[in-house]
Amino acid sequence: MPRIDGSGAAFSPDGTELAYVERDGSGGAHLVVLDVESRASRRVVSWPGGIGDLVWSPSGRRLGFVARERVAPAGVLYADRADPPRVVRHLQYRADTVGWTSDRPRHCLAVDVREPSPPVNLSGEGVDDSCLVWLGEADYAFVSRRHAEAEFDIVSDVFLGNVDWATGEPTVRQLTGTDRQWGPLAVAPGTGVLYGRYARVREFPCHERVARIDTSTGEIVELAPSYDRSMEGDLQVRVDPVSGRRELVTLAASEGRVDLVAVVDATTPGDARVVAPGQRSTKAFVVSGPTVVLAAASGARPVEVYEVVGSTLQQLTSFHDRYTTEVGSIEPTYVGATAGDGTAIDCWVLRPPPDQEVVGAVLYIPGGGGQFGFDYHHDMQVLASVGIAVIFGNARGSGGYSEAWARAVCGPKSRFGGTGWCGVDGTDMLAIVDAALGVLPDVDPRRVGVMGGSYGGLMSAYLGFTTKVFAAIVTERGPFNLEAMAATSDEGAWFFDAYIGATFEQDPEQYRRSSVTTYVDQVTAPVLILHSEQDLRCPVQQAEELFTALRRRDCDVTFVRFPDESHELSRSGSPVHRVQRSQIIRDWL
Repeated sequence: MPRIDGSGAAFSPDGTELAYVERDGSGGAHLVVLDVESRASRRVVSWPGGIGDLVWSPSGRRLGFVARERVAPAGVLYADRADPPRVVRHLQYRADTVGWTSDRPRHCLAVDVREPSPPVNLSGEGVDDSCLVWLGEADYAFVSRRHAEAEFDIVSDVFLGNVDWATGEPTVRQLTGTDRQWGPLAVAPGTGVLYGRYARVREFPCHERVARIDTSTGEIVELAPSYDRSMEGDLQVRVDPVSGRRELVTLAASEGRVDLVAVVDATTPGDARVVAPGQRSTKAFVVSGPTVVLAAASGARPVEVYEVVGSTLQQLTSFHDRYTTEVGSIEPTYVGATAGDGTAIDCWVLRPPPDQEVVGAVLYIPGGGGQFGFDYHHDMQVLASVGIAVIFGNARGSGGYSEAWARAVCGPKSRFGGTGWCGVDGTDMLAIVDAALGVLPDVDPRRVGVMGGSYGGLMSAYLGFTTKVFAAIVTERGPFNLEAMAATSDEGAWFFDAYIGATFEQDPEQYRRSSVTTYVDQVTAPVLILHSEQDLRCPVQQAEELFTALRRRDCDVTFVRFPDESHELSRSGSPVHRVQRSQIIRDWL
């Protein structure tokens, strides 16, 4: 079997061919087309880096994709065994999981699969192009960031293109008005009607929503504008088999679930309809005519594949039957908590199995903008299997709720006037612990730990340092000194200004108040720090600084570094490192 890259595969319009990406051992990639009937395959493109976002042209003759191109600075010579120096002239010059981007522009390209030849650059002179979709055999749309202030924000635009296949020359024009972030795009088959998902990122944090885009005028018709949940994942178009109406299908995070939702394209904006409601987390889906297939997990069931039948799901796979039978898995129990101001908070408890002695509990805090709930979490299952009850929930600031809920932790000087990190989110988390301990009578309150990653790493350290509630602290890939983070993170050019509402120079007190390093003199519980050495979101320097500060105060602290891993270690890192990470946390607690 070839080693297929995780960037996806795509069937040709007539279903006779399958395109996929095959990786090689040197970091390169090959675009391969497989004949479905004969199983014969052929390489049509080889590329020195990654290839993704495969999309067939309407005729099936050409295959579009997105890839980065390495560009050496002018006048610089390559050394025998070293890359040339990187010349940086703008703030957003690297990205977590990607690496350096200043000398690796990303383009939309296409290749003729019938008569293979060098790929044609469809997007022209851009440096950050993506989300290619075909409007015709030579017409297409894509997303790019080309405005003057692009280094200071994440705003993008939709562009239209037309290519002369004889010369390979594209003609490109901007369609939208540089007021939001776009992607992905989708086209109604056979119509050329263009749709996209967008976020008003100048009002960040904000929801992602869907719209129809007029390809003649650039007019944007927002669909389901009153739906107060953020949409995510893929975007596809189908015709509802019952009503006959065209609708967009995507995912939406909501109250611990990730729902498959459909939005009707109508003259009068409507709402988003949940397809096959249920307490689950949908990971991916595909629409083919009237058929919808999805991959989803639930509290005690890892991911399986299902077909939507009416308003229910029919399970198609049983990948994890042996695992759940022989190893076992536990269904979380919904608890619910109430904050001091009366706000209701969703939270759950994962109890150890009945035959397992309960040795303690741990509060698990989700990462920034994320949510916990009706999903299968292997970390939680591992801890419960050794007698550690897991408490988890969604404090204000988490994903899955209203925009107002997400904005509650923005800084006091932001346009939304929240409490800032380590404010109402912290008191919500303590309320979750109180509610959970009320249904865990066999847990000794003196044996409760706290853990989390990224923002969850910041909050676990903050609560562990500043309260006496927690007997142990596990903090992963966290932002511990926000002043340094704002200068070194791949998102530093815009993220902290948006959340806090000011730069460090404008509001140093708020940056320090939300920085864990401010509270290192208060630490009494043992601390476990885990961090990836190639993390560009929260650079490893954050962990180094925290570890050094704690050791200089003679604190009980252990620092575990993972080489060659990014911010995504726990989600998509090396399988070996992911197992080691889980074992380290389990054994340390």
